[in-house]
Amino acid sequence: MPGLPEVMKKVAHKIVDDDWFESESPDGSRSYYVIGAEAYRDDVSTNGSYTACIVRPGPEAGPLAQHVVRSQVSGSRPEAYLKRERRRLERAGIPAAAIDRVIGGDIEAVASLFPEGMPSEECLDLLLPFLEALLVSKGATDLDHEGAGDIDAARGKICLLEVVGRYAKIVDKWEQLDELLFYDSQLEEASKAYLYGFYRASVVLSASALEKHLKRAAGVDDFNRYSELVEDAAARSGMGMAWTELAKSVFQLRRRVVHDDHAATHDEAGAVLTNARGAIASLV
Repeated sequence: MPGLPEVMKKVAHKIVDDDWFESESPDGSRSYYVIGAEAYRDDVSTNGSYTACIVRPGPEAGPLAQHVVRSQVSGSRPEAYLKRERRRLERAGIPAAAIDRVIGGDIEAVASLFPEGMPSEECLDLLLPFLEALLVSKGATDLDHEGAGDIDAARGKICLLEVVGRYAKIVDKWEQLDELLFYDSQLEEASKAYLYGFYRASVVLSASALEKHLKRAAGVDDFNRYSELVEDAAARSGMGMAWTELAKSVFQLRRRVVHDDHAATHDEAGAVLTNARGAIASLV
């Protein structure tokens, strides 16, 4: 059975080719989508001659799997998993004091953690992720051989959610970008980093692209200050005062991002990208 990346690639191609449709109940209260409309209609017309494949749900991405996957991009916070699982226990009515005893190392407290009468399936659903999160918070993150499959499944699901979560914003922000009549690989990366929500990367790449074109316009390879580079390039290229000041503002935010670890906001990154694109356009 193919993994999620291959499945989503096929699904995406069918959607892009308009090979899908939505079916809705008469009252509009329920609906479903058919991806692969042509094959579906052929299957219906041949009395269900297609072979049905049952997709069994894969393993849930538990705290350990999430930690390993997110650690690969330096994005894991072990304490966050324990807080999340603790909240699940508290919402289920488990006393905070009992949870604290388990966290403190009182293993015997696990036996009396859940009230009598709570279904065993519900207890396990709450307990296992909590214990896993507790181990992760204490640095116990080694995987056995069987757990490798859970990591692969978790990675596919987490990546899919990341892409889906950004998709609508990417389309909306892409629509707002003006057309540029030249090609620049750095500026393309800066634009896409902004679209995908990687604002610090977008700021740094925007500034790097602008620096490259300013050096070309000024006829220099080295410079002392960004403000001097902008002034020199403006004097030689005829770049107007407005774009000169906006170009300087690009490097001002770049300095904060690179040297002060400033987390650029959506608006800041958007302004830097717009200013860099406009300043470069005035030089090209």
